[in-house]
Amino acid sequence: LNKKVEYNKKILEEMDKLNAIEQTPENKKNQQILQELVSLNQNLQEQVASFKKTCQTERAEWLKRIEEIKNQAPDDGGRGDEILKAHAEDSEKLDKLRELFASKNRQVASVKRKIDQVPSRREMQQYQRQFVEVFEQMGVKYTETKQYVNTFNAAEKVRAALEHETKILDSVQEKYPTIKNNKTG
Repeated sequence: LNKKVEYNKKILEEMDKLNAIEQTPENKKNQQILQELVSLNQNLQEQVASFKKTCQTERAEWLKRIEEIKNQAPDDGGRGDEILKAHAEDSEKLDKLRELFASKNRQVASVKRKIDQVPSRREMQQYQRQFVEVFEQMGVKYTETKQYVNTFNAAEKVRAALEHETKILDSVQEKYPTIKNNKTG
C-alpha cells in the first residue's frame, strides 16, 4: 500500500512537472503554431471544396454552351474558332487550377503528418508511467545485483583468509619436524 501511495505521489509530481513544461512560453508558442496550422488546414479544405464546386459549375456551363453551339447552324460567322480558343484557354486554366489544388493537398497532407507526429498529452502520460515503471524495475534489479556482489565479495574474503591459514598451517607442518630435530639433536 505504501508503494502504491508513493507511486501515486511520483505520478502526481511528474504530472505537475509536465503541466509546468506545458505552460512554458516555448510550448505555448508551439501550441499556438499548432492551432494556427490546424485552422489553416481547415480553411484550405473549405477553399478546396468551394473551388471544386465553382469548377464544376463553370464546367457544366461551358459544356452547356458547347452543346448549344454544336446544335446551332454551321454558319456562325467565324465564332466557332473563338469558342474553340476560349475552350482551350479554359482547359489550360482548369489544368493549372488542378495543379494548384494538388499542391495544396500535398501541403495539407504534410501539415497533417506534422500534427500527427506531436504526441498527445495522454501519450506523454503513458510514456511517463512506463519510464517510472522501468526506473523502479531498474532499482530493484540494482539492489538484487548489489546484494549478490556483496555476498560474493564476503565469500571471497573468507576463502582468501582460509587459504592463507591453510598455507601457514602447511608451512608450519613442513618445518615442524626439522625444528624438532634441531632442538633435540
